Amino acid sequence: NEIREVNLPTLRTLLLQRKMVQANQRAFIFYNSPEMELIRCILEREILSKRLAFRSDQDVLANVNLKSQMISLLMSYSTPWLQLGLETIFGESVTVEIATKSMKKHSHIRRTLGIISPNVKKKPTIKMALKQFIIEKVLSDAQIQSKYTHGKCSLPSG
Repeated sequence: NEIREVNLPTLRTLLLQRKMVQANQRAFIFYNSPEMELIRCILEREILSKRLAFRSDQDVLANVNLKSQMISLLMSYSTPWLQLGLETIFGESVTVEIATKSMKKHSHIRRTLGIISPNVKKKPTIKMALKQFIIEKVLSDAQIQSKYTHGKCSLPSG
């Protein structure tokens, strides 16, 4: 009886992981279907013809306030759906380790700059990882970062 109780969480975890993998596979198949390929081609054509664009007077990648609004907008999606969408489009897994690496990097930078932060140990969450993924993969551009920081800053805003 004790053995069953110990294995039950493991079985639940395995079943949950299996469901997530199946969902990812279905999303990948749908995203790469002929119908979605047609939609992406239409969108690309509209963007290239300048009929679909961000306002020309606002550079989303350079404007910290707009970046913040974009992050808030994307983070308003349900966490599992946002994770599924990002993983499908980018073909990468979004894991808590992303947030862990970011937290370590920022902690090192704060210590280097002499910024004292409270000894609060935040536990990384998937939401933190999704936000970091969005900042790094969607809202960061090396050329714009170089243009506005003159190579003196390696941290993306957000």
